[in-house]
Amino acid sequence: MKIIGTFLMLLCVVACSEDEILPTDITLSTQEQVDQFTASTVDGDLTITGPEITNLDALKSLKHIKGHFYIRNTYQLTKLEGLKNLGKIDSSLLIYENYALQSVDDLDALCFIDKSIHISHNDNLVEINFSSTNFTYEGDIIIFLNPELESISFNGILDRSSISLSHNDKQTDLPDLGKTSHLNYLSLTSLKSFKTLSVPSSINRIQHLAIADLNHLEEIIINAALKNMEGLSINNNPLLTSLDGLASIIEIKNRLMVVNNVTLSDLCGLYQAISTIDYDKVIIYNNQHNPTKKDFELNNCKLIVESANR
Repeated sequence: MKIIGTFLMLLCVVACSEDEILPTDITLSTQEQVDQFTASTVDGDLTITGPEITNLDALKSLKHIKGHFYIRNTYQLTKLEGLKNLGKIDSSLLIYENYALQSVDDLDALCFIDKSIHISHNDNLVEINFSSTNFTYEGDIIIFLNPELESISFNGILDRSSISLSHNDKQTDLPDLGKTSHLNYLSLTSLKSFKTLSVPSSINRIQHLAIADLNHLEEIIINAALKNMEGLSINNNPLLTSLDGLASIIEIKNRLMVVNNVTLSDLCGLYQAISTIDYDKVIIYNNQHNPTKKDFELNNCKLIVESANR
């Protein structure tokens, strides 16, 4: 996988050859300034912000940003057409408080971001699609408070990335993670429409998984290839009744926390992991059933409710 990532990076470097370079931080705050933009490279930060900006069509020459790329506080911008030739961002991509933005799906050539991806507070954003199969990334992806967001997809490789998703009220599934096989961290918090969490078969490693405050979550399904974790926390999911979908996990090295899942009565899916972890690293309480280490040893990991004799 490392060899593939290096090859894709070389493709990205070739694609981002430089022509006209702007040697400083640039802010485009009017549509006129956007329309007059002709550079291929910004040797610093590029910020796009302003209530009158309606489109980015004139930015088709842009290939390389050597600092941060901000798209923020716009009121009429609905899509990112014009950025289809942008190949490299040497720092972070930050897209926030764009009140009319509906899609982030025109970054066809983007194959490298060095630091973080931050997408938040976009009131009408429905779709995020990083479509380039040459996209490789190992940083933080933070996507939150996009109330209309339904679809997230990455067609490249995000190995060893950390993904945090929260308060995207219409999101029902994990992102499509393309050719990714290994995540450092996956956090799902306060996603109102999540009913089933299913980890795709392509993912064989998640070091830390955190699932919290998913008020409609009923089921967690971990694929059979995912056997080892550093940490797992499952907290405050009021409709979750069973952890059977975690049965493939055979080892959790550092910490296991299962707390405040008030209808959770069946924890037998943790049987293999419990048998290998130092129980001082286990916190299980305030669920409908809270088995001890001895309970797991005796296979009393499921609450049996006997019907009353009539």
